Amino acid sequence: MFHGRDSVRTSFYVFLLIVVSMAGCRTSDNTQSPADDGAGATGGDWTMTIPIFMYDEFERPVPAVGPFSVTVTAQDRTLHAALSAADSIASFSNLPYQMYVITVSRDGYLTAGGATQYVSSNKNFYIPIQLYPVPSTSTRIDSIINVVNTALPEVHFKLFTAQTVPARGVRSLVIFAGLTPYVGSQYGTYVFAFDNVAEAPGTSAVETEGLYRQMHEAGIQTGSLVYVTARIKTGASLTLLDAATGLMIFSNLENNTTAVTSFIMP
Repeated sequence: MFHGRDSVRTSFYVFLLIVVSMAGCRTSDNTQSPADDGAGATGGDWTMTIPIFMYDEFERPVPAVGPFSVTVTAQDRTLHAALSAADSIASFSNLPYQMYVITVSRDGYLTAGGATQYVSSNKNFYIPIQLYPVPSTSTRIDSIINVVNTALPEVHFKLFTAQTVPARGVRSLVIFAGLTPYVGSQYGTYVFAFDNVAEAPGTSAVETEGLYRQMHEAGIQTGSLVYVTARIKTGASLTLLDAATGLMIFSNLENNTTAVTSFIMP
């Protein structure tokens, strides 16, 4: 069974948009029309506006400074824009009304994307994009302690991270449990995942609630040797439900943690 406090973001095309101020954003002059793709695509009278927002490792807003590479794809065209350090908004004009997929990349940041579900008035596709940094090497879990009570029975975990969460910062973690020492965040190595774990500002450690019942319901039997690891989520982390197993598949987690603990399931 999977539990989580966050809304499940189930694909590349569905994103949790954070409403932030656009004060100080600059609009790129680097615009292109469908005629630029050389594929004979027809034009239209729609405009696409793509403001880019940036955040630090603790999901706090930072100034959006390029350069950025922006790609817009549709069934009949692919458009590109290269934004300078002074630009944080891309604009494409003379577009027909159809589905567009947007990707934005910048060195040191996880590639982000969106799609044209978000339509404003005046024939304008408005697609805000959020960029989060590739986790630094200090973004990791240093150690995990399991606390097992065989009398209740009960199991919970204490996790210690390398960084202290700053004021107004956000940090959440995912616990993975498997039946081999190769447990990790890669789908297929774990049989149980739990992401309702959050560090409070000013702390570098967190203790989970009791997870015996959830782990037992996930199929981990009494007497099993269980291996446990964890990963820190990023602002770009996504989850996808695997219908066959009921497990969540995670992407864009930090990959610096090597800590693993083990215990015998009571």
